[in-house]
Amino acid sequence: MKKLTLLLIVFSLLFAFGCKKGDKGTDEKTDAKTEESKDKKSEDNKSAGSDLGLSTGIPADFPKDVPQPKNSKPLSYIKTSEGTVVSFETKENIKDVVEFYKSEMKSGGFTSDESAEIMSGNEIFIGLWKKMDREISVVISVNTEENNTLVVITYK
Repeated sequence: MKKLTLLLIVFSLLFAFGCKKGDKGTDEKTDAKTEESKDKKSEDNKSAGSDLGLSTGIPADFPKDVPQPKNSKPLSYIKTSEGTVVSFETKENIKDVVEFYKSEMKSGGFTSDESAEIMSGNEIFIGLWKKMDREISVVISVNTEENNTLVVITYK
């Protein structure tokens, strides 16, 4: 049940990012007042998060022993009852990102739960690592629209 909940959170985040990036207004005619209103909303979202409760950047409690993807940009995070979910995007290809996490998590003292590992073609990878009483899940997927790779890390 935990894995199903985690997958639902991850796919909700991926959907939210896709909608957010692809959401473009159809009315090209805007006046200065409308532009000012958009700028104000943008500033409000940066400081208060989105309607989904997403905050930008990386949370202060992000584990120091969990690597961030190479050449990545943090997108957002959300704290849920299942843990904190942090998303990144990188131009690195999915195979390289998967190998990076397999190697770095192992060298950081984490043990892979290979029974929970899923690789679907070259489009999505789901991995679970444990260290003492902590679990870290990493979901890596290809974003063909933006030509990049998304990495979603969940921790408690």
